[in-house]
Amino acid sequence: MPLTKHSWGLTALAATSGIGAWLIWKTLHATNAKTKQKHHGSPLNIIVAANKTTMTDASERSTTSTATTLTTCSTLGEEEIKEAWEGGHENINLKILRHLLEAKQARRKSRKRQNNQYSKLNLFSHLLTRLETTLDEQTRIETKLLRMQQHQPLALPPSTTPIPQQPSSHNNSTVCMVVQRYRGATLLCDEQEIVRVGSNTSVDHTLSMTKPSGGKAYCGLLIYVSFAQGCTQQAVKAASKIVVNLPLLTLGGWGDGSKTMNVIDLAKSHPNAASITIVPQANLINKIKGQGKSIQYHGQIDKEEGNALYHYFVNSIRGLVLEQQCKWRDQPLPDWYAKACSAQTGTTPERVSPAIPPEDLFRTPMYKSWDEKGIPLTDSEDEPMTKSAQKRLRKTQAAHRVRHLRYHQYVKNRGGAEAPHQEKENQKPSEQSSQQHWATAIDESFVQVVAGSFGKRQSLEFTSCMGPLCHVVQI
Repeated sequence: MPLTKHSWGLTALAATSGIGAWLIWKTLHATNAKTKQKHHGSPLNIIVAANKTTMTDASERSTTSTATTLTTCSTLGEEEIKEAWEGGHENINLKILRHLLEAKQARRKSRKRQNNQYSKLNLFSHLLTRLETTLDEQTRIETKLLRMQQHQPLALPPSTTPIPQQPSSHNNSTVCMVVQRYRGATLLCDEQEIVRVGSNTSVDHTLSMTKPSGGKAYCGLLIYVSFAQGCTQQAVKAASKIVVNLPLLTLGGWGDGSKTMNVIDLAKSHPNAASITIVPQANLINKIKGQGKSIQYHGQIDKEEGNALYHYFVNSIRGLVLEQQCKWRDQPLPDWYAKACSAQTGTTPERVSPAIPPEDLFRTPMYKSWDEKGIPLTDSEDEPMTKSAQKRLRKTQAAHRVRHLRYHQYVKNRGGAEAPHQEKENQKPSEQSSQQHWATAIDESFVQVVAGSFGKRQSLEFTSCMGPLCHVVQI
């Protein structure tokens, strides 16, 4: 019999007292008597004593009880139980219980040990637990099959499947676009001017033909775009390339087998046919809650940052169209565009004289206002520059400052005679804005690019007789 908490204290006392031995014997004797009385008075011992069972008798009685329970606790026939079991119901473990009991009895008999009270109690307790579980499962099976026979809906237990997250429109993406095609469209720009692209025929008229009348064919891309928090110019640049390369446009009708192509291929094969219409839609970044009862827009980017990224997105598309136009027509890129590309990539613009002071490096028509160090604050359209763009411009200015100091050191060593500054006049701000640059650079007969006004009303109409072929693009 293991020592109890009282026995440990008396053991320590025995080390210093001669009476300790007698006290230990007395305590153990009392503990033994209480323990035996407790065990003999337990319900399981009463059952075992009342039946005067041995381990083999308990096994046989338990097996008989199991069979009796399986027969009396269920009103189902063997065919129904077998069918329910083979149907793959996870809650039915009658077959497993029978197998476990038979295997346990076989192991007990094969060991050929001398029976003792504890093995009998353990076996009996195990059988009682399994029988209770079996009764519960049998009751559930009976109820389920009875309701199935009566064609009543089941009251299923609570599901343990985790609740799915509320649907979100961007799923960790920072640029969200909805792209579709049209035959013709009109868009309100700056809440003052309505710009029309493509065919201006009515819906009824376009449905009656595969191609617009007059020997002309039109097709364009309609782009809804929005930016989420954490969006960068690299992601916006990637989105602009996707827009230009998407093969969605066609001059045929729906299901006629006509070939689809991107906007550049359409412009090369059919002059005056291709166009792109861009509409800012901040609400594309949203989160639906309460099964559609509420909408949250917490994931949207800051309005100032979103405005700057939207203009960068529009100009990136215009730039890609301009590059393809010049390449197709074997023309050089405009100087202002080449310098703009150099500034955006963080490198010093080509053909810039080192004699230009670093404070005047970015005083070009591309920008409208600057800080005291010459870093642009707003672009030509008076839109604020993003922090990342200003960071790249500071690096460019720092590199140019090194070239500027080396240039002055070279001039000083040559006796103070400065080299002729032929390009300084070209760096003065011009009255021509960036919008005027784009208006004259891109030929509308190649691709007409129309952009809505950020933060203003977007009044839009379009027709798509060949089907919109709508796509959602997330970057």
